[in-house]
Amino acid sequence: MSFLLERFRDNADKIAIIDDDKSYTYGELLEGILDLSSTTLKGIQNKVVAIIGGYSFYNIALFLALYENKNIIVPLVECNETALKESMADIKINAEILEFPNLEFLETNDKKHAIIENLFRQNHAGLVLFSSGSTGKPKAMIHDLDTLISSFEAKKPRKLNMLLFLLFDHIGGINTLLNILATLSTAIIPKHRNSDEICALIEKYKISVLPSNPTFLNLILMSNAHKKYDLSSLKMITYGTETMSESLLARLKATFKKVKFLQTFGTSETGILNTSSKSSSSTYIKLNDTEYKIVNGEL
Repeated sequence: MSFLLERFRDNADKIAIIDDDKSYTYGELLEGILDLSSTTLKGIQNKVVAIIGGYSFYNIALFLALYENKNIIVPLVECNETALKESMADIKINAEILEFPNLEFLETNDKKHAIIENLFRQNHAGLVLFSSGSTGKPKAMIHDLDTLISSFEAKKPRKLNMLLFLLFDHIGGINTLLNILATLSTAIIPKHRNSDEICALIEKYKISVLPSNPTFLNLILMSNAHKKYDLSSLKMITYGTETMSESLLARLKATFKKVKFLQTFGTSETGILNTSSKSSSSTYIKLNDTEYKIVNGEL
């Protein structure tokens, strides 16, 4: 049993997830994980598996059950079968759709990609994410999920309500989810990602941390949604995935005077890096504990 499941067991009464206004405890999450492990996933190891759909209590339990089962996980918020097969071909995977709810088994060719073979050899779980395709077709990136999750083991419990805003198949979304679970905080899953619904959820559930991006934060200001709801519970807004302009950050800081703003940075290949911001009103960030190089003005 991983350190995550041990924490869930020892804190069974804490609220883990609020999905569609229904609360689930860490005990119920653990029960869901163990039930999936003993039924749907029983005897299924060394398989590449896609989870179809966004965040839900079921999909989060399935993600963790697959991790415990040492599968390679491919989270897909939307599934275009043709595009999926083309992308998976890069890592020598054939997609075969089965009838489990929200689940696909992606049967491997006889000759697996070397990274996948190495993960199976080590009995490690894996995570496959795809690039945005801005330079051509989306490219697959494979993470050692055991290594990724182990980096959260030193996290201390915190009593925070956090919004799962970034998507399930995005490195920022996965990072937020794992941070919530490792700290035994509470994840609130939005049905829709419009400014009014997000602000209403912040008010209703006294959300203290909002992971977001500059475009959406700008939409909140443009819609005046922040004036319709009580957002006084917000203590921190983390932002990333795209460039934040100095002018937008200044407007956000003037609007949310008591909120700390923290810029995050990461890539699908590297995961979220350890960064520090100069201040809440500055877009300057420092990459900590990371080797990097600037080539022709680009990181």
